[in-house]
This record gives sequence, C-alpha cells and structure tokens, in this order.
Amino acid sequence: MSFAFDLGSFVAALIVVMGGALAYWNQKRIDRQHELTLKRRELYYEFVGSLVDAANGDTDPHLRSRVRAIVLASDKVLMALAAYNEYADSTSLGFEPRENAKLKSLLSDVVIAMREDVFEKSAIATTEYSKLLPIRA
Repeated sequence: MSFAFDLGSFVAALIVVMGGALAYWNQKRIDRQHELTLKRRELYYEFVGSLVDAANGDTDPHLRSRVRAIVLASDKVLMALAAYNEYADSTSLGFEPRENAKLKSLLSDVVIAMREDVFEKSAIATTEYSKLLPIRA
C-alpha cells in the first residue's frame, strides 16, 4: 500500500515538473518571438526612413538597412526586398532604364510584406502604398 502511494506521489510530482518545464519553454518561445517582432519593426521603420535619405542623395543608411534586413526580416519580406534590390541595383548601374512606377510598385510590395510581418495583415492595396512613397512616378 505504501509503495502505491509513493508511486502515485512520484507520478504527480513528475507531471507537475513536466508541466512547469513546458510552460517555461513556451513562455521563452513567446518572448523570443516578441523580441524578434520588435526588432523587425525597428528595422522596417529604419528602412522606410532610409528611403527619404536616399531620395535626398544619402544612400548609406538605405544600403545599411538593406543589409541588416538579411538577418532580421521574414522570408516574405526578403523575397520582396530581393526583387526591389535587383531592380534598383540594375537600374542604378545603367543596365536598364529606371521606370519609377515599377520601382514604386516593387517598393510597395516590400512595405506591404513588412506591415504584414509585424501586424499580421494589411488591408491597404499596393497602389495606396505607392502614393505614400518618396519616389516620383
């Protein structure tokens, strides 16, 4: 009888310990995700702000934010950023003429991906974002 009681106590204690470990692990995962989201918001704000610097001729902050995005941005943002970077770089180097409407559209895709990443969704259309960007069409 005593053995059964001890085994039951042991199982109950084990369940409590496992439950506590699971709760701790889950909270750490949530905290890491929250911290990453905050860093991404900061990066995306920096990126959009660097567009103003680039429009005024200072391209260094814009290039730094593009490089920083490689580490922090979500896959969807990186895919949109890759298309934008490819077009911006090829037109900056003179391989093809730059169409500002196309550049604004690609950049709008980047901003939408950024907003969806940190806010989980965005109801604003690409054409609406392109009106907000500091690029003349």
